[in-house]
Amino acid sequence: MELQKRKLVQMILGFFLGRVSLFGINPIGIAFFASGYMETGIRIPLGISVLLGMITVFPVETVLCHMMVMTSVIFVIDFLEKRNIRLHMLQTMFLLLCTLSIITFIRLYFFSYDNLEKFATVMEGVLSIAATRILYDGQHFLLERKRGQYPGNEELLSLVLLGMFVALGHGITDADTGDLITISNGELVTSNI
Repeated sequence: MELQKRKLVQMILGFFLGRVSLFGINPIGIAFFASGYMETGIRIPLGISVLLGMITVFPVETVLCHMMVMTSVIFVIDFLEKRNIRLHMLQTMFLLLCTLSIITFIRLYFFSYDNLEKFATVMEGVLSIAATRILYDGQHFLLERKRGQYPGNEELLSLVLLGMFVALGHGITDADTGDLITISNGELVTSNI
């Protein structure tokens, strides 16, 4: 029963991290999926929860691009696991970068973007690689910790970043404008950071 609660928490986190928009890109949702895919268990439901979060925020072509990246990662990893080849974190990050880069360049070719959007789209691959490694420690701690175990420095940093990104996905802050949204005396107040 405890394991089912942890998987449910992972799916809820996936939904909120799928909603994170950093200047119109979402490297966090893809990174959370890739780092969660390394853990056994809920691989397909995790991808679905991340995509459901993305659908609520991003345009259709962005969601389709990320869905193709997730699907290709699933197929490649399953193909290799059937041949008893287990990927490590670095190899999974490289696979994520390759698939995201190929699909991003295809998207940039077919749709017209200005130079800032092109730069942000290319940076999405770089940011998703860094976020995959960072978010893996927090996910591993949430799913595999034992009662009474305290997080180490890397796990603690990863858990703090997970909480921060969930706050971004929940709508507490708006990363596109840099505003901090707070509730003061029962009213929504927006303050510039």
